[in-house]
Amino acid sequence: MISKNFLLQQLKKLQINYGTDKFDMSDETFKLWYEMFKDCDEDGLRIAVNNCIKESEFAPNVAGLMKYYRILDQEHEELKQSIKSNYTNIMSKWRESYNTETLQAIKEFVLRFPKNQRITRMEELTINALQFYESCSNCGRKDIPTIKEYVEGKR
Repeated sequence: MISKNFLLQQLKKLQINYGTDKFDMSDETFKLWYEMFKDCDEDGLRIAVNNCIKESEFAPNVAGLMKYYRILDQEHEELKQSIKSNYTNIMSKWRESYNTETLQAIKEFVLRFPKNQRITRMEELTINALQFYESCSNCGRKDIPTIKEYVEGKR
């Protein structure tokens, strides 16, 4: 849930970008915006506002900004599913027990990339990690690194 101050900051960014004549900030308008966005998370709304500013030459209405928020929400869900399925695949082949630190390391690795590359990078990471594990196993290496060490480039 967002605070009114946070929403006000984001709306001011839109107003600065699109101009006061094109972006109404009256009390009534603010109440409407707050009612529509109060259940959104702050990071998602911040990114949606920034993407709107970068991509749209026209000031958004509630529905326009909500589209940016929903796109981001959908991309996040796809990324979570990709990480989950690929992580399960790596874990089963690597023969390493479930580890939340490893999952966090994988998420942090994938989130370094622009949003349009994340799922592809996750799939590349899975393939590369499994090839690395197989080569370590095939050459008889005894000190095979953990997945976390592999992802963080420590071994």
